[in-house]
Amino acid sequence: MRVQWLYGMETLFGLMGALAAVLLARRFKRSRHPAGFRGWMAYFGIVALSLIGLGGLAFLVLGPHRALAPAIAQNGRSLAAFRFQSVADGSWHSLGEYRGKVVLLNVWATWCGPCRGEIPDLELTQRELGPKGVVVVMVSDQEPKLIREYLAQHPVKTEQGYVPDAPEAAQSRHLTDMGTTPLTFIVDRDGVAREFLVGAGNSKRFSELIGKYL
Repeated sequence: MRVQWLYGMETLFGLMGALAAVLLARRFKRSRHPAGFRGWMAYFGIVALSLIGLGGLAFLVLGPHRALAPAIAQNGRSLAAFRFQSVADGSWHSLGEYRGKVVLLNVWATWCGPCRGEIPDLELTQRELGPKGVVVVMVSDQEPKLIREYLAQHPVKTEQGYVPDAPEAAQSRHLTDMGTTPLTFIVDRDGVAREFLVGAGNSKRFSELIGKYL
């Protein structure tokens, strides 16, 4: 599963490669006709580092878009059929049950540091906007036992669900199998996904996104 820090590593190496290529190109820009072994080595070094830099920058631009393409594809689509089981009692539910409310659907995992870090903001969002018709639903693709063990030590008041690897949830796994956590969708009162946020958010950002659909 692709994790958040990998995006940072891609960015770092891409920028380092590009910077090295620029610096070496400026240093040797007057040596258009390299002489001797060292000259040719410097010349090919410039070419190699330039290619690394360009490749890194291309990956920096195209990589995240490729990774986010599944999330982007959900915008404007109905998520009313998204199904999950309650962590509390295993009962089945769907987002269609919340029609008439704005749903903040948060995909998280107990092992994910940024996911755990944004939980207080998710709870604050529920407390502040719940009276206005907002429901925060947190779902995971982990085993319910692991989620319950975490919640026993760190109680969370938002609604908790999990998407099992079962035929009943086959159409829902595409949201939890994107390989990026945390991932948040804003679903309007008609059950249509309108916004998404990759990475940890805060209550201010959540409120800004939700406010458009209240």
